[in-house]
Amino acid sequence: MSSSDSDSSSSDSEAEEIYTAIRAYIETIHQQITELSREAETLEDDLRSLHPPLQDLTLSQLGDIPFLEKSPFRVATFAVKSPGFAGIDLTKRYMFKDICQMLRTYLFSSGAITPDGQVMLTSQLQTLFELEDVSKIGYIELLGKLRSVLV
Repeated sequence: MSSSDSDSSSSDSEAEEIYTAIRAYIETIHQQITELSREAETLEDDLRSLHPPLQDLTLSQLGDIPFLEKSPFRVATFAVKSPGFAGIDLTKRYMFKDICQMLRTYLFSSGAITPDGQVMLTSQLQTLFELEDVSKIGYIELLGKLRSVLV
């Protein structure tokens, strides 16, 4: 056997070892990704089961929690970005609690509340809340999207 055959054989052997190691790493990563995916699906299922009870939660169900009513955030003032909604003057600033009240009033007066308590979003509300691909949403979830509305 010549030295070039020996070098070639050694090179082939090293390449095979590298290939085998890389393949083992890829298989390990694939197994980890599969496990993470299973965990994520389990978490999504858990969140879905929690969402309906939280969605129907009202302040009165929380009991006597004075810090909610006395929270400085409730009286912080914000403007509402365009296009706004009926009852809001886009040139004025309102306390957070008043914006929530005016939003509730608007939703009920416009007939946006469905019999099952969901909010049907008009194209104006979809634009305002940056929810172009959503047509129906829970009220609590909608309040969570207020950060995209307040200026």
